[in-house]
Amino acid sequence: MRRKRKTKEQAVNDILEDPEARRALARQSHEYFFAFYLHKYVTCGSAPFQKEMFAITEDIDARFVVITAFRGSGKSTIMSLSYPLWA
Repeated sequence: MRRKRKTKEQAVNDILEDPEARRALARQSHEYFFAFYLHKYVTCGSAPFQKEMFAITEDIDARFVVITAFRGSGKSTIMSLSYPLWA
């Protein structure tokens, strides 16, 4: 018997409805933590450089990082608000 694959929407709904699964995913991924718990700060889709910022925060070997980007790009929200909460 073949198992039916879940759609992406079904998988997201499962995570949103299951607090334990949501917390586990948020612990593993800063980007998911931000999407789940700070979604009110999102005004449009993530840019590739924002995904890079999330990846930098998850890199335990990154000791000193300098990030420059245009005003309003989410630097402070991601690095100064979300990251300390997630870490």
